[in-house]
Amino acid sequence: MSAGDGALAEGEAWLFPGQGAQYVGMGRELLARWPRARELLERAEALSGLPLRQLCMRGPAEQLRRPEVLEPALVALSLAHADRLYALRGPPRYVAGYSAGEVVALCRAGVLTEENTLRVAVLRGRILQRAADSLTGRMVSIAGLPLSVLETLVADNGPPEALALAGLNAPDHGTVSGRPEFVRAVEARVHALGAQVSEVEVSGPWHSPLVAHLGREVLDVLDSFCFLPPRLPLYSSVTGTLEEDPRRLRVLLAGQVAQQVRWQPLAAELLRRARTLLEVGPGHFLSGIVRRAAGTSHPREIRAVERPGGSLWPRSVLHG
Repeated sequence: MSAGDGALAEGEAWLFPGQGAQYVGMGRELLARWPRARELLERAEALSGLPLRQLCMRGPAEQLRRPEVLEPALVALSLAHADRLYALRGPPRYVAGYSAGEVVALCRAGVLTEENTLRVAVLRGRILQRAADSLTGRMVSIAGLPLSVLETLVADNGPPEALALAGLNAPDHGTVSGRPEFVRAVEARVHALGAQVSEVEVSGPWHSPLVAHLGREVLDVLDSFCFLPPRLPLYSSVTGTLEEDPRRLRVLLAGQVAQQVRWQPLAAELLRRARTLLEVGPGHFLSGIVRRAAGTSHPREIRAVERPGGSLWPRSVLHG
Protein backbone atom coordinates (compact mmCIF):
# COMPACT_ATOMS: atom_id res chain seq x y z
CA MET A 1 0.00 0.00 0.00
CA SER A 2 1.55 3.31 -1.03
CA ALA A 3 1.49 6.42 1.15
CA GLY A 4 -0.87 8.11 -1.25
CA ASP A 5 -3.26 5.19 -1.63
CA GLY A 6 -6.22 6.72 0.21
CA ALA A 7 -8.60 4.02 -1.00
CA LEU A 8 -6.87 1.45 1.22
CA ALA A 9 -6.41 3.64 4.32
CA GLU A 10 -8.97 3.15 7.05
CA GLY A 11 -9.94 4.53 10.42
CA GLU A 12 -8.16 6.81 12.84
CA ALA A 13 -4.75 6.60 14.47
CA TRP A 14 -4.60 8.14 17.93
CA LEU A 15 -1.18 9.50 18.89
CA PHE A 16 -0.41 10.31 22.53
CA PRO A 17 2.22 12.96 23.40
CA GLY A 18 5.08 12.71 25.87
CA GLN A 19 7.08 15.05 28.09
CA GLY A 20 7.77 18.38 26.42
CA ALA A 21 4.16 18.74 25.21
CA GLN A 22 3.09 20.45 28.44
CA TYR A 23 2.32 24.12 28.98
CA VAL A 24 0.82 26.06 31.87
CA GLY A 25 -2.94 26.01 31.35
CA MET A 26 -3.01 22.63 29.61
CA GLY A 27 -6.35 20.87 29.90
CA ARG A 28 -8.17 24.02 31.02
CA GLU A 29 -11.18 23.71 28.71
CA LEU A 30 -11.20 19.91 28.92
CA LEU A 31 -11.39 20.07 32.71
CA ALA A 32 -14.13 22.71 32.55
CA ARG A 33 -16.32 20.80 30.06
CA TRP A 34 -15.67 17.10 30.64
CA PRO A 35 -16.27 15.73 34.17
CA ARG A 36 -14.32 12.54 33.45
CA ALA A 37 -11.21 14.70 33.02
CA ARG A 38 -11.63 16.06 36.53
CA GLU A 39 -12.17 12.55 37.88
CA LEU A 40 -9.04 11.17 36.20
CA LEU A 41 -6.86 14.07 37.32
CA GLU A 42 -8.20 13.78 40.88
CA ARG A 43 -7.34 10.06 40.89
CA ALA A 44 -3.84 10.86 39.67
CA GLU A 45 -3.55 13.51 42.41
CA ALA A 46 -4.58 10.99 45.06
CA LEU A 47 -2.03 8.46 43.82
CA SER A 48 0.80 10.98 43.49
CA GLY A 49 0.02 13.10 46.55
CA LEU A 50 0.67 16.22 44.45
CA PRO A 51 -1.59 19.19 43.49
CA LEU A 52 -1.59 18.29 39.79
CA ARG A 53 -4.55 20.43 38.74
CA GLN A 54 -3.15 23.53 40.42
CA LEU A 55 0.21 22.99 38.75
CA CYS A 56 -1.39 22.39 35.34
CA MET A 57 -3.47 25.56 35.61
CA ARG A 58 -1.02 27.94 37.31
CA GLY A 59 2.42 26.45 37.04
CA PRO A 60 5.09 27.57 37.43
CA ALA A 61 6.48 25.89 34.30
CA GLU A 62 9.58 24.73 36.20
CA GLN A 63 7.40 22.75 38.60
CA LEU A 64 5.07 21.44 35.90
CA ARG A 65 7.93 19.85 33.97
CA ARG A 66 9.18 17.88 36.99
CA PRO A 67 8.64 14.20 36.05
CA GLU A 68 6.83 13.38 39.31
CA VAL A 69 4.26 16.03 38.30
CA LEU A 70 4.29 15.83 34.53
CA GLU A 71 4.03 12.07 34.01
CA PRO A 72 0.78 11.55 35.97
CA ALA A 73 -0.72 14.88 34.86
CA LEU A 74 -0.01 14.32 31.17
CA VAL A 75 -1.20 10.71 31.28
CA ALA A 76 -4.43 11.61 33.12
CA LEU A 77 -5.27 14.44 30.69
CA SER A 78 -4.44 12.30 27.65
CA LEU A 79 -6.67 9.52 28.99
CA ALA A 80 -9.44 12.08 29.42
CA HIS A 81 -8.99 13.37 25.87
CA ALA A 82 -9.19 9.79 24.60
CA ASP A 83 -12.31 9.16 26.67
CA ARG A 84 -14.01 12.25 25.22
CA LEU A 85 -12.93 11.43 21.67
CA TYR A 86 -14.24 7.89 22.02
CA ALA A 87 -17.64 9.26 23.08
CA LEU A 88 -17.69 11.58 20.05
CA ARG A 89 -16.14 9.43 17.33
CA GLY A 90 -15.90 5.82 18.49
CA PRO A 91 -12.72 3.78 18.92
CA PRO A 92 -9.49 4.30 16.99
CA ARG A 93 -8.13 1.80 14.49
CA TYR A 94 -4.49 2.24 15.64
CA VAL A 95 -2.70 3.71 18.65
CA ALA A 96 0.84 4.88 19.38
CA GLY A 97 2.54 7.05 21.99
CA TYR A 98 5.66 9.18 22.04
CA SER A 99 7.74 8.39 25.13
CA ALA A 100 5.43 8.85 28.17
CA GLY A 101 2.48 8.80 25.77
CA GLU A 102 3.14 5.11 25.20
CA VAL A 103 1.66 4.40 28.64
CA VAL A 104 -1.64 5.90 27.42
CA ALA A 105 -1.46 3.95 24.15
CA LEU A 106 -1.07 0.73 26.17
CA CYS A 107 -4.22 1.61 28.10
CA ARG A 108 -6.31 2.42 25.03
CA ALA A 109 -5.16 -0.85 23.44
CA GLY A 110 -6.30 -2.76 26.53
CA VAL A 111 -2.82 -3.83 27.63
CA LEU A 112 -3.10 -1.94 30.95
CA THR A 113 -6.22 -1.11 32.93
CA GLU A 114 -6.98 2.56 33.50
CA GLU A 115 -6.13 2.30 37.20
CA ASN A 116 -2.84 0.57 36.49
CA THR A 117 -2.02 3.14 33.82
CA LEU A 118 -2.31 5.94 36.37
CA ARG A 119 -0.25 3.95 38.88
CA VAL A 120 2.49 3.25 36.32
CA ALA A 121 2.60 6.96 35.41
CA VAL A 122 3.02 7.95 39.06
CA LEU A 123 5.72 5.35 39.77
CA ARG A 124 7.58 6.04 36.50
CA GLY A 125 7.45 9.76 37.27
CA ARG A 126 9.03 9.20 40.68
CA ILE A 127 11.85 7.13 39.19
CA LEU A 128 12.55 9.77 36.56
CA GLN A 129 12.40 12.49 39.20
CA ARG A 130 15.14 10.86 41.24
CA ALA A 131 17.25 10.66 38.08
CA ALA A 132 16.55 14.29 37.19
CA ASP A 133 17.62 15.39 40.67
CA SER A 134 21.00 13.70 40.26
CA LEU A 135 21.77 14.24 36.57
CA THR A 136 22.66 17.27 34.48
CA GLY A 137 21.49 17.13 30.89
CA ARG A 138 19.49 18.79 28.13
CA MET A 139 17.31 17.89 25.19
CA VAL A 140 16.93 20.02 22.05
CA SER A 141 14.75 19.67 18.99
CA ILE A 142 16.35 20.33 15.60
CA ALA A 143 14.38 21.10 12.43
CA GLY A 144 15.66 21.51 8.91
CA LEU A 145 18.45 18.94 8.64
CA PRO A 146 18.23 15.35 7.34
CA LEU A 147 18.44 12.71 10.02
CA SER A 148 21.64 11.39 8.44
CA VAL A 149 23.28 14.79 8.98
CA LEU A 150 22.09 14.86 12.59
CA GLU A 151 23.56 11.40 13.16
CA THR A 152 26.93 12.66 11.93
CA LEU A 153 26.79 15.82 14.05
CA VAL A 154 26.04 13.77 17.17
CA ALA A 155 28.83 11.30 16.42
CA ASP A 156 31.32 14.13 15.83
CA ASN A 157 30.54 16.26 18.89
CA GLY A 158 30.48 13.99 21.93
CA PRO A 159 31.10 10.49 23.24
CA PRO A 160 28.26 8.00 22.66
CA GLU A 161 27.78 7.45 26.39
CA ALA A 162 26.99 11.16 26.90
CA LEU A 163 25.34 12.36 23.66
CA ALA A 164 22.61 10.72 21.59
CA LEU A 165 20.25 11.28 18.70
CA ALA A 166 17.31 10.68 21.01
CA GLY A 167 14.43 10.99 18.58
CA LEU A 168 13.91 10.30 14.87
CA ASN A 169 10.88 12.54 14.49
CA ALA A 170 10.55 13.22 10.76
CA PRO A 171 12.90 13.04 7.75
CA ASP A 172 14.25 16.51 8.62
CA HIS A 173 13.52 16.67 12.35
CA GLY A 174 15.23 15.06 15.32
CA THR A 175 15.88 15.37 19.04
CA VAL A 176 19.34 15.41 20.63
CA SER A 177 19.91 14.51 24.29
CA GLY A 178 22.99 14.48 26.48
CA ARG A 179 25.36 16.39 28.71
CA PRO A 180 24.99 20.16 28.28
CA GLU A 181 28.47 20.85 26.87
CA PHE A 182 28.04 18.28 24.10
CA VAL A 183 24.50 19.42 23.27
CA ARG A 184 25.83 23.00 22.99
CA ALA A 185 28.49 21.80 20.54
CA VAL A 186 25.80 20.26 18.33
CA GLU A 187 23.70 23.43 18.60
CA ALA A 188 26.61 25.54 17.35
CA ARG A 189 27.05 23.31 14.30
CA VAL A 190 23.31 23.30 13.60
CA HIS A 191 23.14 27.11 13.74
CA ALA A 192 26.11 27.33 11.40
CA LEU A 193 24.20 25.15 8.92
CA GLY A 194 21.16 27.46 9.12
CA ALA A 195 18.78 25.02 10.80
CA GLN A 196 16.47 25.63 13.77
CA VAL A 197 17.07 24.57 17.37
CA SER A 198 14.54 24.72 20.21
CA GLU A 199 14.75 23.57 23.82
CA VAL A 200 12.67 20.56 24.83
CA GLU A 201 11.13 21.53 28.16
CA VAL A 202 12.04 18.47 30.20
CA SER A 203 14.05 17.83 33.36
CA GLY A 204 16.55 15.23 32.20
CA PRO A 205 18.52 13.83 29.25
CA TRP A 206 15.89 11.23 28.41
CA HIS A 207 16.36 8.71 25.58
CA SER A 208 20.12 8.70 26.00
CA PRO A 209 22.67 6.32 27.59
CA LEU A 210 22.92 8.72 30.55
CA VAL A 211 19.69 7.20 31.89
CA ALA A 212 20.27 3.58 30.82
CA HIS A 213 20.46 2.53 34.47
CA LEU A 214 16.76 3.36 34.93
CA GLY A 215 15.57 0.43 32.81
CA ARG A 216 16.08 -2.17 35.52
CA GLU A 217 14.31 -0.04 38.13
CA VAL A 218 11.32 0.60 35.86
CA LEU A 219 11.13 -3.10 34.93
CA ASP A 220 11.06 -4.06 38.61
CA VAL A 221 8.04 -1.75 39.04
CA LEU A 222 6.30 -3.02 35.90
CA ASP A 223 6.68 -6.64 36.99
CA SER A 224 3.94 -6.04 39.57
CA PHE A 225 1.40 -5.07 36.88
CA CYS A 226 -0.60 -7.29 34.54
CA PHE A 227 0.08 -6.70 30.82
CA LEU A 228 -2.58 -8.15 28.50
CA PRO A 229 -2.44 -8.75 24.72
CA PRO A 230 -3.47 -5.58 22.82
CA ARG A 231 -7.02 -5.53 21.46
CA LEU A 232 -6.14 -3.25 18.56
CA PRO A 233 -2.98 -2.51 16.54
CA LEU A 234 -0.39 -0.89 18.81
CA TYR A 235 2.82 0.68 17.50
CA SER A 236 5.90 0.92 19.72
CA SER A 237 7.96 4.10 19.61
CA VAL A 238 11.04 2.03 20.52
CA THR A 239 10.85 -0.29 17.51
CA GLY A 240 8.70 1.85 15.21
CA THR A 241 6.61 -1.23 14.41
CA LEU A 242 3.53 -3.14 15.55
CA GLU A 243 3.99 -5.05 18.80
CA GLU A 244 1.64 -7.74 20.15
CA ASP A 245 3.43 -9.77 22.84
CA PRO A 246 2.55 -8.40 26.31
CA ARG A 247 5.86 -9.67 27.76
CA ARG A 248 7.79 -7.81 25.09
CA LEU A 249 5.64 -4.70 25.61
CA ARG A 250 6.59 -4.71 29.31
CA VAL A 251 10.32 -4.91 28.49
CA LEU A 252 10.05 -2.22 25.79
CA LEU A 253 8.27 0.16 28.16
CA ALA A 254 10.88 -0.43 30.86
CA GLY A 255 13.82 0.35 28.60
CA GLN A 256 12.08 3.05 26.61
CA VAL A 257 13.28 6.00 28.71
CA ALA A 258 16.88 5.39 27.55
CA GLN A 259 16.10 4.22 24.00
CA GLN A 260 15.88 6.25 20.81
CA VAL A 261 12.32 7.23 19.83
CA ARG A 262 11.78 5.82 16.34
CA TRP A 263 8.82 8.02 15.49
CA GLN A 264 9.65 8.67 11.84
CA PRO A 265 9.25 5.03 10.66
CA LEU A 266 6.20 4.65 12.92
CA ALA A 267 4.57 7.78 11.43
CA ALA A 268 5.38 6.66 7.88
CA GLU A 269 3.58 3.39 8.50
CA LEU A 270 0.53 5.07 10.02
CA LEU A 271 0.38 7.55 7.14
CA ARG A 272 0.01 4.54 4.86
CA ARG A 273 -2.57 2.77 6.98
CA ALA A 274 -4.79 5.39 8.67
CA ARG A 275 -7.16 7.87 7.05
CA THR A 276 -6.97 10.35 9.97
CA LEU A 277 -4.18 10.90 12.50
CA LEU A 278 -5.11 12.66 15.73
CA GLU A 279 -2.82 13.91 18.48
CA VAL A 280 -4.78 13.00 21.59
CA GLY A 281 -3.50 15.04 24.52
CA PRO A 282 -2.12 18.50 25.30
CA GLY A 283 -0.09 20.34 22.69
CA HIS A 284 0.58 19.93 18.99
CA PHE A 285 4.16 18.63 18.72
CA LEU A 286 3.19 15.21 17.34
CA SER A 287 0.73 16.52 14.78
CA GLY A 288 3.43 18.98 13.68
CA ILE A 289 6.11 16.35 13.07
CA VAL A 290 3.61 14.02 11.40
CA ARG A 291 2.74 16.84 8.99
CA ARG A 292 6.46 17.26 8.29
CA ALA A 293 6.69 13.56 7.55
CA ALA A 294 3.57 13.65 5.37
CA GLY A 295 4.60 16.60 3.20
CA THR A 296 2.32 19.26 1.77
CA SER A 297 0.69 17.03 -0.86
CA HIS A 298 -0.34 14.21 1.49
CA PRO A 299 -4.11 13.54 1.56
CA ARG A 300 -4.41 12.52 5.23
CA GLU A 301 -6.25 14.54 7.88
CA ILE A 302 -3.82 15.37 10.72
CA ARG A 303 -5.09 17.25 13.80
CA ALA A 304 -4.39 18.05 17.43
CA VAL A 305 -7.40 17.74 19.75
CA GLU A 306 -6.14 20.40 22.21
CA ARG A 307 -5.03 23.57 20.49
CA PRO A 308 -2.53 26.00 22.05
CA GLY A 309 -4.27 27.77 24.90
CA GLY A 310 -6.34 24.69 25.74
CA SER A 311 -9.24 25.01 23.27
CA LEU A 312 -10.73 21.71 22.10
CA TRP A 313 -11.33 20.00 18.77
CA PRO A 314 -13.95 18.94 17.92
CA ARG A 315 -16.03 21.65 19.57
CA SER A 316 -18.96 19.33 20.40
CA VAL A 317 -20.20 19.77 23.96
CA LEU A 318 -20.43 16.67 26.14
CA HIS A 319 -21.25 16.43 29.81
CA GLY A 320 -19.53 13.15 30.69
